[in-house]
Order: sequence, then C-alpha cells, then structure tokens
Amino acid sequence: MSRIGVAIATSLLSCAPVVSADGATATGHASVVLLSSTILAETGAMNFNVESSAAGGSVRLRPEGNIRAGSALRPGAQGTPSTFLVQGEPFGAISISLGEGAPITGPGSVLSIHDFAHSAGPTPALDRFGVLTFSVGATLAVGSSQPPGRYSGTYTVTVNY
Repeated sequence: MSRIGVAIATSLLSCAPVVSADGATATGHASVVLLSSTILAETGAMNFNVESSAAGGSVRLRPEGNIRAGSALRPGAQGTPSTFLVQGEPFGAISISLGEGAPITGPGSVLSIHDFAHSAGPTPALDRFGVLTFSVGATLAVGSSQPPGRYSGTYTVTVNY
C-alpha cells in the first residue's frame, strides 16, 4: 500500500465513532434563575363616598378616580380607588387578577362591589427598579332604603409572574 493509502486509512479509523455494545453516556446542563419574592401591598383603600337614597342604585368608581352614579344616587365627596404597590424582578411581566365580587357589611343590608378594573393596562410589567403602582376601581350596588352608616369589606387582588 502506498503512503497516501495508509494515511487515509489511518485518518478514517481515528475519526470513526466509538460504538459500545452496552450504551452511551452524555452530560446534560441545567441553569436556574431565582426570581426575587413578589411583594404586593395596598397603599390606599377604596372609598365610594355616596349619599344614601330611598331608591338605591349603583355607583361606578373607575381606577383613575372618576365616579359616576346612576340617577338615584349622588356621589358625596370625591371617591378614591384603591392603590397598590408591587415589587419584584426588574422588567418582570406580571398578571393581575381581581376578585369577582365582595360583600360590604354595615348597619343595613349587605352591599356588594363587583366589576373590578385596574389601571395597569393589558400587559402590566414592573419598571427597571422592579416596581409597579396601580389603582383598582369597581361598581358598588346599593339597595333601596339602605340606612346611612359606615360599610366595609375586603376583596382579593392577586399578582403573578
């Protein structure tokens, strides 16, 4: 055999994969990104401030603070939406879920709030410091002949990465 033939045969043998009859082994790699804990805190409570009426009705408090009452109810002093602060991973995309409804109790029949809305937009995200503030508004349903007084209740806000 010529020297060229031996060199080609040798290089083909050294490039051939090693096949074992009992299996093969490979090394896998893994990585983990640990996100900082998410903090959610209410920084201001929702307040409708409505004058009572014999007819009852509903009042819509928007997250921006605008309040609109049906013809039977009049808003008293300016209503205020709830405000919340979220802290977490900078630039983190989040989702905000609001409760379906909540009972509001006081000296008369139970009132209800429903149709919650927030001011964070359709794709909320934390800023470069990992912070987002947003407001929450809702609709208050007031029954007829509801006695005046202080009514209160709670509702749920959930933030997920």
